[in-house]
Amino acid sequence: MKMSMLLRCDISENASDADKIYAIKSDFESAIKKRIPGHYTYREDLVAKHIKDIPTLLTLRGQLSEIWNNRSEYGNFCSGSFHIAHANFPRIYIYYDDGVSDFSAHACEKALNELVPCLYVAERIDSAKTILGLWKHNAAAYIIPGGKASYYSQKLNGAGNEQIRSYVEAGGTYIGFCAGAYFGAHYSEFHKGDRRGYEILVTRELSFFPGAAIGPVLAAYDYQSISGSRIAKIKRKNANVSTTIYNVFFNGGCYFKDVDQYPNTQVIACYADAGFEERAAIIECKITKGNVILSGVHPEYNIADLYASLTSEEDRNHFKRHILTGLSDLSHKLIFSAIIDRIR
Repeated sequence: MKMSMLLRCDISENASDADKIYAIKSDFESAIKKRIPGHYTYREDLVAKHIKDIPTLLTLRGQLSEIWNNRSEYGNFCSGSFHIAHANFPRIYIYYDDGVSDFSAHACEKALNELVPCLYVAERIDSAKTILGLWKHNAAAYIIPGGKASYYSQKLNGAGNEQIRSYVEAGGTYIGFCAGAYFGAHYSEFHKGDRRGYEILVTRELSFFPGAAIGPVLAAYDYQSISGSRIAKIKRKNANVSTTIYNVFFNGGCYFKDVDQYPNTQVIACYADAGFEERAAIIECKITKGNVILSGVHPEYNIADLYASLTSEEDRNHFKRHILTGLSDLSHKLIFSAIIDRIR
């Protein structure tokens, strides 16, 4: 018979962190050695009251997960599941609903978990939960990743966008990558004049950036392949790093028009590709007490995962010819880090 077990052993307040960790691990190992089947929950939220150091908590989390994954070494296999009830670290919510690219959402999660695991928990959120607004009390940021912005409008226009805007105005951070950037601008212009039916000319409800997001910038977008993807050359608008060029993945993204005409808006990085020099690629808008970062490019993408996601030989060949070398220098990770550093 399966049973529910809480990892909540007695911890002496006078003990050192090392002794507390030993007690918790010993409690877990003891249950597994007894081969007690069940659903194990590690109450990190409770342990965090005794161990305040977040890196130590995360190390312990990893050690317990490793013990569970290697439990067959203790003899007979201990069946069941292992769940971690996270401590109340601030959340970075990643929108995941109709229109969102599975890969883009996953890439955001993975990049965040690699960059700031000691500060935030990455968590997906759909339109229904966004509209409820309960997420705002522990949100460090709200990210809308790449995909199709028209679907975002269908789900979030009205009540959803009201919740997002009120969160930002109260001091929160909104981050939009590619479609999420188009969605955060007042006006979206996509493939104007396109004869394939790709043209989108629409005003958006959030309108964090008062101007226009115009794209695609470097190459025509294709919904069926990555033939329009490129490596964008990005230059940060900072006197100390203005000569550094960063290689970032691009596929259908935008630039932001006439940024200098709008107050409380600044360029974080611009394109440095021939013919597109100085067009704004990443911008930041101050909205009351909060801030908004909109990126026409994808600094969150992981090179290995991106290649693994490709299913056609044509796409894989395109990746090898046009993407592989540029992303291999990993400079896109510095751009992603610069964006996350702006979370309030």
